[in-house]
Amino acid sequence: MLQRLLLVFNGTGEVLRPAPLFDHGASFDIGECRWLPRGLQLETFLRPRHEAMLEAAARLELKWHPEVRAAESAIAMMQDYVRRAAKDALEILDRQDAGPRPE
Repeated sequence: MLQRLLLVFNGTGEVLRPAPLFDHGASFDIGECRWLPRGLQLETFLRPRHEAMLEAAARLELKWHPEVRAAESAIAMMQDYVRRAAKDALEILDRQDAGPRPE
């Protein structure tokens, strides 16, 4: 399991740095649970540094390409999925920025 969490230079076996995984494997290390719901992953690991990437993803525009051979309807569904997921993540960031609300 440890090797999957680190970047290792194959030529020497030298450990370079943690692997660039979204949650660095934390979703696989919680007792008997082998996954976390997406919302909980986002709440746990999202940081303000992700905002620009998410804003770009929320405006993603996929275009049909003759070599991809995907139906335009499939491309539209993928585009909508990425946009919705990015907007959901941005909403979570907004709630994090707002902090706990006084009662």
